[in-house]
Amino acid sequence: MEWRSLRVVCVVGVVWTGLCLAWPAKAETLVKLQGDGFGPGLSGYEEAIVSMALDATKAEFGDYRLENVMLDYNLNRVWRILGAGDQVNIVISSGIMPMQGNDNVEIIELPFLGGALGLRKSVVHKNFREQFELVDSLEKLIALRVGQGSIWQDTAVYLDYGIPLVAAADVNDLYRMLDRSRFDYLPLSVLQVQHTFDELNIAYPDIVLASKTYIYYPIKIWAYVGPGDSELAQRLKTGLSKIFADKSADQYFLNRYGKHIEDIRRDKGKIFILNNPNIEEDENKLLVSEFLKRFNLEKNAIFARKKKSPG
Repeated sequence: MEWRSLRVVCVVGVVWTGLCLAWPAKAETLVKLQGDGFGPGLSGYEEAIVSMALDATKAEFGDYRLENVMLDYNLNRVWRILGAGDQVNIVISSGIMPMQGNDNVEIIELPFLGGALGLRKSVVHKNFREQFELVDSLEKLIALRVGQGSIWQDTAVYLDYGIPLVAAADVNDLYRMLDRSRFDYLPLSVLQVQHTFDELNIAYPDIVLASKTYIYYPIKIWAYVGPGDSELAQRLKTGLSKIFADKSADQYFLNRYGKHIEDIRRDKGKIFILNNPNIEEDENKLLVSEFLKRFNLEKNAIFARKKKSPG
């Protein structure tokens, strides 16, 4: 009797082992992410956030392999490449992408980079820094000339407030013009300005960082998942929701970039709050409020009110 029972157990064990071996393992998800999409100084943020989101969903969706793909193209071409799906299947961007022909692209909007991409710290000529740091009203800010890239979306913000704007093709040209006092200040993202300053400081030693006068306007950021990747889209959406809900995404941001925010509080910097004309009025207010509360910067804010047009 015992021998028969043993034979039954052995047979069951063999059958179960065979079933386990035959059961197909969940295929590894291949993720091709556009790398360095935010530009110098922010390299690696996209990869880290996407990795965190994918790690948070391993239990539901299985393993993955993440490839960082560099695409040195303009936004329209990156959009077409995303639609084709062969080079990349995830793009994270603050650009307003054309939607024509890519109706199946999944769009995920969250406060990437802590909503701080629109926080601007300026570089100025050393002979002008003291005067720039004394600016304490929109009227004084409007009297100064701002430098900007000719295709940057930021230009719309400054022009909307009537701030005189001098445009150039790229940062190198803007530095050269600032060095010759063609304009008064060049505001760059506080998350990137140190990288640019360090890179160009030898060539332009008279250009310095301003440490007390900042500008902020909300910039929205989206994650896009290409058509035909509905499971990846669901996985990314689920994972991102988890890491933003449990604040691990915010903590990663603070660990990497928190010093820039601390510097503003320590130096009692003032932040001129501007509206982004590409965003509805109510959403501007909401995004500004969330940003200031997130980093405890309410006391540093100066809300710039545009003058009403006559009539």
